[in-house]
Amino acid sequence: MRLLGEHYSADPATLSEKQVRDYLVFLIRDKGLRPASIRQARAALRLFYEMIARVEKWTVFDEVRTKDSRPLPKVLSRSEVAAVLGALRVQRFRMVLRLIYACGLRLGEAVALEVRDIDGKEGRLLVRDGKGGKQRYVPLPKNILIELRAWWVTHRHPRFIFPSARGARLDRRASDAEQAAALAAQQAKATMPMSGGTVQNAFGLALAASGVTKPASVHTLRHSYATHLLEEGVNIRVVSAYLGHANIEQTVVYLHLTEASEARAHEALARMLGSLPAS
Repeated sequence: MRLLGEHYSADPATLSEKQVRDYLVFLIRDKGLRPASIRQARAALRLFYEMIARVEKWTVFDEVRTKDSRPLPKVLSRSEVAAVLGALRVQRFRMVLRLIYACGLRLGEAVALEVRDIDGKEGRLLVRDGKGGKQRYVPLPKNILIELRAWWVTHRHPRFIFPSARGARLDRRASDAEQAAALAAQQAKATMPMSGGTVQNAFGLALAASGVTKPASVHTLRHSYATHLLEEGVNIRVVSAYLGHANIEQTVVYLHLTEASEARAHEALARMLGSLPAS
């Protein structure tokens, strides 16, 4: 309200609806404020004029609408994913990150995975508590299933696939086998799953060691999973279901990132034009 008063060198309570509308347009066009800032200004003005000044029949606050731009997600190529995952040396981090890419999981979904969620017979994984509290099944590749079983055998926790290792005391002077035994003993009695923060840190270190220069996070593996499935020709509705998206519009964004889709478009156009008579 102070900025509005300074803009007109007047008491805001004396301004007309047109002046308030012109000020909002000024913020959008001349000041170039982001949508979130415009919404904040509009909310403040609405509160003042409707609740304090008690104006009537003003429509300006419903006329000014904003929409956040949605940047395209960052995606790694298949070779870049291989490089990052190949740079991981600690087994528990390598396994959880391989699973995230192989099944398109969110980080929280992966670390919370329980033994009962794995359906080896059907080759699928139950995401029990996805975003919005929704459940979904995703395909579980056979080689990842084998790796998960081998990983679980190292700690044999009755509930968690990725139990927390917090509190484990590892003696650097001990042998690798002794350190592994101490870690497994701590994991076997864990009361909570692995921390997502430790996975993010491990990913960051692997990214730096891999030589991949793109900005990326653990969630980038999920974006890469979706993009690579679409490149392989998997139906977008199927991919949307695997990701647990509320609507297909959330998945369409990945079509802009697929190299294969663009190549197929060029091939299709060539065939279409090839059927036309010569000019």
